[in-house]
Amino acid sequence: MRRNPRFALNQAVPIGGILIAVASLGAFSLGQSVERGQQGTRGSTVTAPRKGTTPNDIVEFARGLTGKRFAGVWMVDSGDPGYRVGVVNPTATDVIRLEAAFGKVGVSGAVVSVSHSEDDLDQVRRYLTARLSNANRRAPVPVSLGDRTDLNAVLIVTPTDTHSTPAQRRFVYRALTRFSGRVRLAAGNFAPITLPCRSVFCDPPLRGGVFVYGGFSGCTGGFIVRSRLISKPYLLTAGHCQVLWDRTWLTDFSNGTVHRIGAIRNRRFDLLGDVGIVAIDNPAGWQPRAWVAVRRGLGTTENFSYAIRSDSIPVVGARVCVSGAASRASNCGVVTRTGVTVTFADLGVTVANLAEASFCAQPGDSGAPVFSSHVAYGTVSGSRGPCISLFQPVRVSETLMNVNVAHDAG
Repeated sequence: MRRNPRFALNQAVPIGGILIAVASLGAFSLGQSVERGQQGTRGSTVTAPRKGTTPNDIVEFARGLTGKRFAGVWMVDSGDPGYRVGVVNPTATDVIRLEAAFGKVGVSGAVVSVSHSEDDLDQVRRYLTARLSNANRRAPVPVSLGDRTDLNAVLIVTPTDTHSTPAQRRFVYRALTRFSGRVRLAAGNFAPITLPCRSVFCDPPLRGGVFVYGGFSGCTGGFIVRSRLISKPYLLTAGHCQVLWDRTWLTDFSNGTVHRIGAIRNRRFDLLGDVGIVAIDNPAGWQPRAWVAVRRGLGTTENFSYAIRSDSIPVVGARVCVSGAASRASNCGVVTRTGVTVTFADLGVTVANLAEASFCAQPGDSGAPVFSSHVAYGTVSGSRGPCISLFQPVRVSETLMNVNVAHDAG
């Protein structure tokens, strides 16, 4: 494997007369020794991930190994591609054990020395999230924020001076002065919106990626999930879809006949997330499967029985794809932020615990499955501009709805 002992992430963003510079991060190639520092609290008892791992397994292993010094995981697809694990004061033991873990699962990676831990940045994000809704009140273009593990910072996307309000400028100024070095800025003049509206159908079995509707609202069905209590199947989708229509949801067969899926069982569209589940009233007739209807598009080939075999958390830099019914074509992008908080301008609701990616989505794609390599990552929540999409990570959805994403064993 080619070594790349350092890489730089240098950016400067002018906002409100302030120039924000993003510092370089030093990456230790695996096998390179580093100065010994504080050890992880549970390093000696952590089990290395297995072959066929998902990003979630890498995160849990690295977090367990480095303890409170853990600063997140991201992916790099150029130079020396692979995983990066941020660690405050990385030790020789950290590098050796992570090298062994990466080698065991057959992926490349490097340890990156950073200044701020995951816990430190989580506190920053929680503090700012609690104040974001007030800052965005009556703003034509809301401010958003989220984690950029590759920058070791919370990234605030704010409208430029001509589009921002005094309250937003105060919010940004206070964030910069209170959390110097832990906050970065980027400009964005598109208002986040949800994506309800119209388009494509499948015969049974019921699967993700099909158009579902009720009243004047239409969205895309996400993944098949099962209750953790009684194993009953549900269809996962976006919670804001069910705010717009809170009764029975329908879909069509390919011959145009209308068929009932079921009523809303549970939903959230608030600071906890944007997720809902629809009951499948006739599971024997629908025969729900852990499939996604993938359409031919940029980076994808047609497969209406694309199996979902596991689920995981998204990490910055990871490739993800979407199959929205309204778009009529699947497409892919990379995760750009996690832990995102936005105020949706069309509904005036602030939502946290989202992720952001560079795939494209349009009205009617809300609730659409976000996936890659047969792994479920989330469901579409909205858009912050052309091909800047927001999605709800499935691990958050599972917790909020008390369900598990169904996996296909075939």
